[in-house]
Formats: sequence, C-alpha cells, structure tokens
Amino acid sequence: MSKMTELLKEIKDGLTQVSSSQKDEVRVMQMMLNDREYAVGVYDKDGKKEDYCPSSDYRKMLGNVVASTTKIGKEEAAQLVDKYEATKADAITMVGISKEFINTYLDCGRKLPLGGREKSSYELSIKVNAECEKKYPKLVGTDANGKGIYESTPKKVPAHKSIKAHGSCPSWVK
Repeated sequence: MSKMTELLKEIKDGLTQVSSSQKDEVRVMQMMLNDREYAVGVYDKDGKKEDYCPSSDYRKMLGNVVASTTKIGKEEAAQLVDKYEATKADAITMVGISKEFINTYLDCGRKLPLGGREKSSYELSIKVNAECEKKYPKLVGTDANGKGIYESTPKKVPAHKSIKAHGSCPSWVK
C-alpha cells in the first residue's frame, strides 16, 4: 500500500464531519508529489486507458525546469530531480496554483472535466446566479412558553457566481 493511500485512509478515519482543512490539503499534496508508488487509473468510455502517477508527472516538470535553466542534459536533470522530496512550502504553492487554475479556468465559461476514474467522472462549471430576493426566518419575539416567534423576512441576495458539479454514472461502471 502506498503512503498516499495510508494518508487518505488516516484522514477519512479521523473525520467526524465533512469540512475543509488547509492542513490536510497540504499533507495530501505533499504526499501526492512525493509518493512514487501512488497512481490512479484513468478511464474513458472504453474503460481503463492508463495509470496516472502525479509524482512522476511532477518530476518530469521539475526536470524540464532544471534542464532548461541550467543548460544541462535532460537525463542528468531527471537524475537530480529524482532525489528531490517536495517540501511543505512546495505543497502549499501547488495547492494555491491548483485552486487558482480552477477559479481562472471556470471564469472563461468552459466546463472543467476532472477526468474519469474507476467509479467517477466529474466536471465543474460556473453558475451565474442573478440578483434575487429570498425570504428568511427572523426572530421577532417569544411566546408565553418561551418559544421563538418568527416572521418571514425578505432579503436581497446580490448577483454572484457559484460552482456547479456534474457527474453521472460513467459508462465503464454501468
């Protein structure tokens, strides 16, 4: 079992509620960049087409950076980069870049397919929400028994954007 798989299990086992955690985001990113054994199956309409190893892809990118900036050969750069372990600071940077890519790309109006995996195929898109008026309960007093008395109060909600997730059962799962 890869270290990444162990980390994911540890995080899942420790959950008491679904919430965000910047600490876990960084831990997962750092492990994903460093765990050379962790790979996910990539699927399309015909089934599994390949395995994708984020650590390997990351090291190829770093090798290209080292080779082009130092003018050394790609093989030598690859050997140097293979010894490198991503730091917490590297993981923080990659999480930030990943999030900003999603925000920026979705803002151009296109869907962002996240790729087929063993049991899923997700896409994200921007949803533009027009300005509207919604009614919310407002506490206006208490009755003789001490229970709250509420009125429905309108509130203006300004126009805003949200993310819409798309994901039906993929053909390779059916």
